[in-house]
Amino acid sequence: MSRGKLTLIGVIVVVVALVAFTMFDPNRFVLGTLRGDSWFGGKPSSYWRRLLREEDAPALKAPEAVPVLREALRDKNPGVRARAAFTLGALGPQASAAVPDLIEALNDDSGSPDKDAVRFLKLLLRVKADGTKIQSAQFGSDHEAAYYAVADALVDIDPEAARKVLAP
Repeated sequence: MSRGKLTLIGVIVVVVALVAFTMFDPNRFVLGTLRGDSWFGGKPSSYWRRLLREEDAPALKAPEAVPVLREALRDKNPGVRARAAFTLGALGPQASAAVPDLIEALNDDSGSPDKDAVRFLKLLLRVKADGTKIQSAQFGSDHEAAYYAVADALVDIDPEAARKVLAP
């Protein structure tokens, strides 16, 4: 066999191996490495976002997980954004690095706060000032639930930043 054919076969074997490993990589190690994901617990943020699509991830309730949760706030799935926001809110001031990401998540495509986000921020600031607990509510959509979760996390982490979002 010629040297060129051996090189071609070697390249094909490597490509097939990478594709196979990527497809059957339960921890998304290869994909996370190639995309430059943030890491927590030896797993890339793409692994944690996939997990958050299906359930809460108690392992993420640690200050070291904040970079992964910040990335999850930008996920296109509103359930992932909501679970990430609730987890950040549970961390409280330890998640203060996520405040800019939470504010960004409240904005609509024009860069100003979405009307649902403003409504939830006003409600949460008023209710939490009174010390009242909010019971789980029925939301009109998954996006509305995500806005509620993000607003709730922002108020828990930095109420002053939440008030600044509402300022004209």
